[in-house]
Amino acid sequence: MLDYIVGESALYTPTILKVFKREQGLFATRVPLQIKEVKEFIFEAPYDKTVRIVEGYRAFKTTSCYAGVEQRWVVILSQAAYPYFS
Repeated sequence: MLDYIVGESALYTPTILKVFKREQGLFATRVPLQIKEVKEFIFEAPYDKTVRIVEGYRAFKTTSCYAGVEQRWVVILSQAAYPYFS
């Protein structure tokens, strides 16, 4: 079994995700914005489902099944990047 892996968004590919699933590895990474589901979560996130984590930042939890791998996501939105979320 793999240890817990932390990596940059380049780690987040269907091939690598399938290896993690097969090896029952746990991972944390930023999901690239090129993935349609990420854009949907960011731009369609209901404000009432987010929580303030620190000044200027809100977050919410959700799930995804990208590349056939069930995942738990934490989406973090910054007021600087997304001013409509203030």
